Amino acid sequence: MTSRSTAPVRARRHVLCGLWVAGLAGALPHSAGAEADARARADALFADGNAAIARDDAATAATRYRAAWELVPDARYALNLGIALSELGRTAAAAEAFTVYLADPACDPAKRPVLEQRLALWQPELGEIILDVAPASAVVEIDGVRPLRSAPGTGVPVAPGSHRVTARAAGHRDGERAFDVAARGRAIAHIALEAAPARAAAPAGVERTGAERGAARSWKWIALGAGVAAAAAGSYFGITAITDWRKVDDRCPSGACTSPADVALAGDAQRAGTRANIAFGVSGAALVAALVLWRFEPRRSSATVSIAPLASGGLLCIGGRL
Repeated sequence: MTSRSTAPVRARRHVLCGLWVAGLAGALPHSAGAEADARARADALFADGNAAIARDDAATAATRYRAAWELVPDARYALNLGIALSELGRTAAAAEAFTVYLADPACDPAKRPVLEQRLALWQPELGEIILDVAPASAVVEIDGVRPLRSAPGTGVPVAPGSHRVTARAAGHRDGERAFDVAARGRAIAHIALEAAPARAAAPAGVERTGAERGAARSWKWIALGAGVAAAAAGSYFGITAITDWRKVDDRCPSGACTSPADVALAGDAQRAGTRANIAFGVSGAALVAALVLWRFEPRRSSATVSIAPLASGGLLCIGGRL
């Protein structure tokens, strides 16, 4: 989710920089076993994010902070994620991160007035989507990005415009809703996922029919077609991002864009670059899937392939007996 801000980039940094510096201090608690491992990896990502934002690389910092939050939902990660997103002009996502931080019992009372003032400044230009998804365990995405929290009743700030909310859960059919949200507007995303019909397993020792095997073999063509289509989409978005960034460089030679149109153009360029990365990642995963299925085409059992887009590329899952 992204939004456009009319505030100068440098002005935003001066307001929030002190909060980030304060966020560097203090050790995060550790626990045993798998939780300790997750915490250690989250701490490393958090440190990487701090190093990135210290060298003015807010995009990398935001990626690291979000990855740390997904491992361990710690209030410090949400705070620094919000600051990095604010640096990038993504006010809706930054507002979500600050709201999560302020709702956490670990929130520093000294930071509250500054963050609340920032949220009040952004409120007139943002809308909100209230999540009401069942089952509560469903994975929710808004415009392809998972909100930091998605429990029923959670309000997620969004930029004015069209938005698509999707939800998926194991054993259920995927659900999707589209909304047009105005500034100061609110939409309720009510999605009740339907249970998917159970598939009857073939009895042991019974060979699958030729039609079933043929359906399995068709996966290689589906994966190949998906790879080619994703590569084409990635090329389109990549060219768009390069073109837009060149325009931004021409309009903002000092590196600080203050015009609303220039800030909007920078946001469009960044979104196009992100979409290009996702498309190329999906393309690579699909082509690998096609190669694997082609090489190890099953005779009696079929393989199932699923490709899910992620912020850093494509995730390939192959199941069954090859």
